[in-house]
Amino acid sequence: MRTLLAAVLIAAASCASLLVPATGPITPVGTYRCRGTRNGHIYGIRLVVTAYYRAYAFEWKRDSDGPVVQAGLAVRRGDQLAVAIMSVGGTRAVGLYTLTRGRLEGTWTDTGDIETEVCVTGEFSA
Repeated sequence: MRTLLAAVLIAAASCASLLVPATGPITPVGTYRCRGTRNGHIYGIRLVVTAYYRAYAFEWKRDSDGPVVQAGLAVRRGDQLAVAIMSVGGTRAVGLYTLTRGRLEGTWTDTGDIETEVCVTGEFSA
């Protein structure tokens, strides 16, 4: 009887572990839908983050098939990413984002005024 009980408990534990989602390390790599403010106006934009050696490359696009309108290079410390940004027109900016699973929330500036942006994973739709 004990052997049968032990077998049932082991089988139940094995099945239960299949129901729990994997919780690997949080990574910023992915495609995001972003909403932010600039000079009091709300905007939407697409962000693609890729690994670049020990850093991360950021590319902002107005839509999925459009050209890159801003590019950045980020370093990570814990859940924070500091990003140096350059627009296609040559405007420089800096941003600081906080990373949680599936979400980047940050502040940025190119003029000294602090703006905000929230990005969630998923494809962008205008």
